[in-house]
Amino acid sequence: MALEAIAAIGGMETLRSALQRLYMTRASAYRDALKSFIEGY
Repeated sequence: MALEAIAAIGGMETLRSALQRLYMTRASAYRDALKSFIEGY
């Protein structure tokens, strides 16, 4: 759907960079949540 449109418009490089950015954002958010949980504990 949207991913196919992004891939068709910008090519696989744009799709890969978008997925990589999403992964990094989720990883940092997860790390921050874990750190706050440890501090709260």
